[in-house]
Amino acid sequence: MLMGIDLTAGRVLSALATFRMLQDPIFNLPDVLNVIAQGKVSADRVASYLMEEEIQQDAIEHIPKDQMENSIEIENGKFGWNIESSSTTLDGIHLKVRRGMKVAICGAVGSGNEISGTKAYVPQSPWILTGNIRENILFGNAFDKVKYDKTVKACALEKDLELFSSGDLTEIGERGINMSGGQKQRIQIARAVYQDADIYLLDDPFSAVDAHTGTQLFEDCMMGILKEKTTLYVTHQVEFLPAADLILVMQDGKIAQAGSFEELLKQNIGFEVLVGAHSRALESILTVENSSRTTQTPTSDNESSTDSTSNAKLPQTRQKSEHNLSIEITEKEGKLVQDEEREKGVIGKEVYWSYLTTVKAGMLVPVIILAQSSFQVLQVASNYWMAWLHLLQLRRSQNLGLSSYYLLIYYSLLEVHFVCYCEHH
Repeated sequence: MLMGIDLTAGRVLSALATFRMLQDPIFNLPDVLNVIAQGKVSADRVASYLMEEEIQQDAIEHIPKDQMENSIEIENGKFGWNIESSSTTLDGIHLKVRRGMKVAICGAVGSGNEISGTKAYVPQSPWILTGNIRENILFGNAFDKVKYDKTVKACALEKDLELFSSGDLTEIGERGINMSGGQKQRIQIARAVYQDADIYLLDDPFSAVDAHTGTQLFEDCMMGILKEKTTLYVTHQVEFLPAADLILVMQDGKIAQAGSFEELLKQNIGFEVLVGAHSRALESILTVENSSRTTQTPTSDNESSTDSTSNAKLPQTRQKSEHNLSIEITEKEGKLVQDEEREKGVIGKEVYWSYLTTVKAGMLVPVIILAQSSFQVLQVASNYWMAWLHLLQLRRSQNLGLSSYYLLIYYSLLEVHFVCYCEHH
């Protein structure tokens, strides 16, 4: 009308047919734009990964362990998380570790090349695989019962497994949600021990366990089953330092002090301050424990033995409290994920009926059927009405005052058609 073109029924019907052809593409345009945006983000991430600098294969030289005396050698090592940054996390590292040595690394939080043999790494934050406990320890290796039992015992997991009806076949939830922090830490330590590697790198392995369990882990695992292995462990617990063959005190990304426990104490340049602070902390803890025990003065040997018995049961009680989620699993024989039930054959009528009656007890089904049927009928009726109006116009020589009436009917059909469309969707 704005362009001065007569709106005949033929032109209107052609325009409507064109609009209906464009209806679906226009309706799907927002979804397409969303997919394009998501695809661009994913493509940028993949491109940034592919554009990363290739690893320098000659940065670390791997030598068979029978060809060199030392397990680890680092000469003027510089280490950092961001290669583009001018500052490094560790700088000027010179280190030689003989085979079988225990090297302790300590210092303030955040202070801080040749490799012979295989390596096993235990991070500070436990990583647990979804599956059962045995699968987490084996980690794809073949099951050797003798070796497996030694590993479980050395990592103080025997009492934990006794609490589960399925033992080490108890399933672990996603990210170990049904395990305590100490249990997850011991499981990942057991995983590293079972690998039987030549070099072990342990990042603060005793931080998530209590003092008693930490001592047991250090004696049975570090100084027991890993006695002949080269071990580097980061720790902030001074009681584990005297057993180390070499202690590295890190400060500002560099090795501030290096030597045995006795040598560092004799150097008198700060290491004794760390030891003294830790000793005073232990003394204060022991004082509190002793004062709490003296308030419960036993009157006979029987009470004393009862107190010792209750103390012996204390770790088990603590472990039971840690297993507040795990105990529920024992009722289901350690199963968190059940096998999917599948049925074969034709889908029964009950399935369709349950779908139909899920919402509003099936009251919406007639409304949806009526809306869909009315939508299709009115769509055809509006087209038929325009075609009939075109034939009527051709039969008459002049347009009487009925055109507005006919158009009003057409608009009414469109409005009801739109209402049915909204009800349908």
